[in-house]
Amino acid sequence: MIGYLFWERLLRRFLTEGMKYYALVCILLVFAVPWVWLKGVYGYILRWPMRMVEVTSGGTLVDMAAIVTEGQAYKTPDYQWEQLVFFVWMIVALGLALRKVVVYIQSRRKLLSVTERCEDSFLAETVERLKREFHLKRRVDIFVTPGRNATLTIGLVRPIILLQKDYAKDELYVILKHEMIHVVRRDLLLKQLMGFVCCVHWYNPFVFLLKRRFNSVCESSCDERVNRTCSKDERDAYSRVLVVNLPKGKIFKSRDAERAYVNTKERVNLVMEIKQIKRWKKRFAAGVFAALMVVNSFTAMAYPDVYHVDAGYAATAEDASDGTAAWADFSVKDVYSKSACEVVYEDQFIDEEGNVYPASSFSPYVFCIKHDIRQGRFQTHVKDGNGGCTVKTYEGTRCTICNSIWVGDLISTYISVKCPH
Repeated sequence: MIGYLFWERLLRRFLTEGMKYYALVCILLVFAVPWVWLKGVYGYILRWPMRMVEVTSGGTLVDMAAIVTEGQAYKTPDYQWEQLVFFVWMIVALGLALRKVVVYIQSRRKLLSVTERCEDSFLAETVERLKREFHLKRRVDIFVTPGRNATLTIGLVRPIILLQKDYAKDELYVILKHEMIHVVRRDLLLKQLMGFVCCVHWYNPFVFLLKRRFNSVCESSCDERVNRTCSKDERDAYSRVLVVNLPKGKIFKSRDAERAYVNTKERVNLVMEIKQIKRWKKRFAAGVFAALMVVNSFTAMAYPDVYHVDAGYAATAEDASDGTAAWADFSVKDVYSKSACEVVYEDQFIDEEGNVYPASSFSPYVFCIKHDIRQGRFQTHVKDGNGGCTVKTYEGTRCTICNSIWVGDLISTYISVKCPH
């Protein structure tokens, strides 16, 4: 969003309102669909040069040495705090979403209760003409509202255009064309998606800045498209329609009314100003924005690696004397020898053939297009402050491509008073 603001400011003479609109749609989709999936794509592309880098340091992002058995799941010490943060975020997001749904339903019912279906043949003919012009096959209904309420379009599945009764016939074409452009571009769906994004990212002020800018550019880009082939007299008439169509009534707060006047002034100035932008300038501006999007997408590499933890369903044999835990299938001697001899890295994975791999927080992947799974054991080695150490061994699997490790049940816990590793 910050990149867009600089782009819009520095290249304002190269931009049309339509270009701004589609740029904001791209930013909206970025907020709606996290770029975590790009980490896997970039990692897959860069797989071979990345595999040439030797990673020998331990210490996973999710500290495997801090995993404790609690019930049937393994949890890190920060797990409960993360649950609390998630719970607060979810409650606020669900509350905002529920409120938006209720307000939308109430507003729709209130509007439709004071309207009536239009049976005017001229309007029906104009609508059919515009549908042919935009190659639109969807059904569009026209309803008439009493008084001087604002003209608008509602309905996601079946669009309904609400018009005032006192419009002159020479104004109806440009008004319907403006609303029809909203229908063709599916702006109503995008605005609902914007509402969803605002609920999910309720803590992010840049999302609300995006919403305000998108609502403004959405209207100005429609004005630009409507007046693309209009004469000066037609633009004058269209500007008068914008001024007459300002929101009125007690339902609008003073701040909303002031903002509506400012937006209308900007829209009128854009309608009266004819922008003749050369094609190379548009291509240059579009290329700059595309480059900003690509560069910004590299932040997907900062997503943390996810280590999957399976639930343990078998009980371990507790040794009260030294706190070791081993499966009934394993002898203490085997556990001791394997734990004592196979510690190469602080956090490591040992496959069935005895190969040892470091478990590092560095990995260019968050998922694979296709996993190559190998069975083995995951092992952690933690030194205490008195010269001793603790080695824990878990069942595990590892993907040879993305280096993701799935940690299973605890096999053994070995505590040494003097670290032999």
